[in-house]
Amino acid sequence: MIAGAILPAGVRAAGRGRKKRREKLAVVPARSGDHVAARYFLEEAFHAPGRAAFKASLEDPFYEPHDRLLVKQGSRIVGHVLVKHREMRFGPLVLPVGWVSWLATSTEYRRRGLGTRLLQAAEEHLRESGSLVGLLRTGSPYFFRRTGWALCGRHYHTRADARGVISELLNRGLGRRRRGRLQIRPFRRWELGALGRIYGRNLAGTYGATVRSPAYWQWLVRRGPHDQIYMALDGPELLELDEVNTRIVGYAVTRGEQIIELNTEPDCRKPAAA
Repeated sequence: MIAGAILPAGVRAAGRGRKKRREKLAVVPARSGDHVAARYFLEEAFHAPGRAAFKASLEDPFYEPHDRLLVKQGSRIVGHVLVKHREMRFGPLVLPVGWVSWLATSTEYRRRGLGTRLLQAAEEHLRESGSLVGLLRTGSPYFFRRTGWALCGRHYHTRADARGVISELLNRGLGRRRRGRLQIRPFRRWELGALGRIYGRNLAGTYGATVRSPAYWQWLVRRGPHDQIYMALDGPELLELDEVNTRIVGYAVTRGEQIIELNTEPDCRKPAAA
């Protein structure tokens, strides 16, 4: 489930109880030297994200070490939360938002209020960085609801077997229609601009879609959360520089058997079925 909060101006007042413990186990911003320990902590707490994925997350163009907030016992990390900065489209508006993720405490330090203090510190960090909306994905929404977060959505996806999809497309006449000059082939690195153009043209009127800068696109493609990107071209398959004369009209991103993103030019929907 996805929870969200509108971040008001001002600072949440800190509690006065357990003063000595709060001073000893303070929430502090991470430094680059904490990255190795943070990765081991996350693997212990979540069995994720793995060495390659963690390294890729450090290359996020919006990431700074101080976006990672820690609770330490000496040199050991016993609490962790990460704030990711993004911009999102909400109808006609583009708003700065923050994703709160990887919130956890060590098993022996639970039920001491460290999780709540980490969440409060993350909220304060979001306010200070200018975020107007805070979002997170969780399987325990009630923990966040009691601190003012609201349930605002659920991630949906559709499952269908390949035979069923192909059968439906054939029933719609896909196999009997001439597909003209439409070509489907793997993505090539110099086509990042086309990905950004098509994605951007599909943002109009959406709510909650992430705005992607060229640097963000480069990071997405480089970090490889996908297996393949397929491009749809309205024209013949050409080679090298001659291909600039062939219009790219859509793309699909796949991971395993899943299509995780599919977009086409708004005036050209046929590539989606192809």
